[in-house]
Formats: sequence, structure tokens, C-alpha cells
Amino acid sequence: MEITETVAIQDIDDIRGFVTRLKNFGSRIAIDDFGAGYTSFRNLRKLGVDIVKIDGAFVQNIARSADDRAFVQTLIDLARRLQIKTVAEWVQDEDVRGHAAGMGLRLYPGPPDRPRIARAAWAVPVETVLPAAS
Repeated sequence: MEITETVAIQDIDDIRGFVTRLKNFGSRIAIDDFGAGYTSFRNLRKLGVDIVKIDGAFVQNIARSADDRAFVQTLIDLARRLQIKTVAEWVQDEDVRGHAAGMGLRLYPGPPDRPRIARAAWAVPVETVLPAAS
């Protein structure tokens, strides 16, 4: 299940309870568009999510922007320390994919309007990691 960053910060304690209940049923929880809103790193830890999807606005420019590379790498490093998996959104081409892979990312869904350049993370198919909604 995915929760957008904007929803996650509306009532952090209610969302945390909801996440906990879902995880008790075996669900894996992703926070979507991380970096686009106002979620602090403290709230990221408090939410207890399994996966962080880094907002594509930062990812799409990592081949050209040192600032975006720094932001993405910092988030990857923090998530790794918190044992949260990371997903790079909007991987548009092989250059961006190469940078993302060099930073340690292994799953790269592309932008919604383009074919996906996907690489399965954690040695399982993408559909297993992030199943499509039915």
C-alpha cells in the first residue's frame, strides 16, 4: 500500500496507527513522493514504512544536478540506516538509471507517460515488491 507524503503528515499519530494495523496483516507500506512535501526525517522514522519512493522531481535531474544528487544520496543513506528500502521515481533514461544504480537504488519505475526502465530490487520481480492494485 502507498501513502502519499501529504497524507502522512496530516495526522501523523493516526497514520502511524493505520500503518501498524496494516503491517500486522502482512502488508508492506510505501510512502510516495517523498521530498515533495513537508515530512521531516523524524516523521519518516515514526511512520514505520517499509519503502520510500523518492519524488521524481529530484530523481529526474540527478544526472545533471549536484544538488539533486546530494538530496537523493542523503535520503538513500538515511533510509538504509533505518532499514527502509528506496525506490527512485521518474527514471527516464539510462543516464539517470546509471546514476541511480551508482547510488545504490535497485528499483526504478519510470514516469507515468513513458515505458518503465525497471530493475527488480531485492532479487524478486517488481510485481512482487510493489504489486499493482486490483
